Amino acid sequence: MESGILQDRLRAHSISRSRASTPIEVVKALGAVQSQDYEASLWAIGLRCGRKVTRTDVEDSIRKREITRTWLLRGTLHMSASEDIMWMIEPTRLRLRGIAEKRDKHLGLGPAIVEKAMNAMEKALRGGKILTREEMYRIMVEMGVPTGNNLGYHMLYRAAWDGLICMGPQQGKEQTFVLLDEWVKRFRSPGKEEILRDMAISYFSGHGPATIRDFAWWSGLKASEARDGVKMAGKILKKFDLNGNFYHTYSTPGSSVDDCGAILLPAFDEYVLGYSDRSLLTGESSGGKGGSVATSKYIHRNGVFLPTLLWNGKVMGTWKKQRSGKGVKVSVHPFAEPEREKIEGIRESAALYGEFLEKEVQLKIEF
Repeated sequence: MESGILQDRLRAHSISRSRASTPIEVVKALGAVQSQDYEASLWAIGLRCGRKVTRTDVEDSIRKREITRTWLLRGTLHMSASEDIMWMIEPTRLRLRGIAEKRDKHLGLGPAIVEKAMNAMEKALRGGKILTREEMYRIMVEMGVPTGNNLGYHMLYRAAWDGLICMGPQQGKEQTFVLLDEWVKRFRSPGKEEILRDMAISYFSGHGPATIRDFAWWSGLKASEARDGVKMAGKILKKFDLNGNFYHTYSTPGSSVDDCGAILLPAFDEYVLGYSDRSLLTGESSGGKGGSVATSKYIHRNGVFLPTLLWNGKVMGTWKKQRSGKGVKVSVHPFAEPEREKIEGIRESAALYGEFLEKEVQLKIEF
């Protein structure tokens, strides 16, 4: 049954042979895509589209304003369908604001300074302007707002939590910022109960089977809100028991999908990060917190989720890339020596990654 859960998750994530077709369809299917690492989140989307979508295609979807990157859900960076940003922020807005205000006090920032920063950002960006992070910092400093010691970054994500700003299209390696109400012209505006229901359906359809605890972790909702969302989804979600844990899914559990073989998942991928309990990924018990010995091989103590190598849904290693002239070097590190079948699968997955980047890949497998 545990293998059936992973098979269903592979299908829900569009990682199995049956994949979504466009970047916006991927993002809508998952609800939101974790995006601390910009390059990783592009590959997270491209991987789920298959061979016909490139890095350029994903960034085009951002430039077309179909997909927007901002601080969302748990307060961390995500890619989301632009029209869904405001309602996805809404359930956690007050809690995030409370966190921000506590940090303001800890950082020695009074309400007057915060208001000055928000006003400076709005004035500088109004009229469709797109500014880099350094330009945003310079504007704040000119208005008497300190930006050193991460104070500027704090102001940026706080403004995003309030729905004032979001990120615009990347300029090379530079992040840019825009006013959210100018960048996104149309927002969905469901009511509070509908938001909890839609968020539950979105999560379990893109991540299920999963538990309510997993859903609360991913969304940043209170446990009671997560339960309410599942309850309001009603018969749309199906429920089953595995070893005393109740899983919810958008589809019938246990239905088969093609083996996906080897997959090079990016850092912070939703397939790994989107659950509070990650023990199924390694087959090791973790007490429900994803803290097994195997888990520590791909999640650092500082919360960094490394790029992982999957084999039919389970983590079997890690990988990394680096530029090499006009191409890219991919070094794969399986936890154990792989059989010939797995080596061939790794080569195929690395080739797919190269097609996405539109670059030649030099593959090295080290174990």
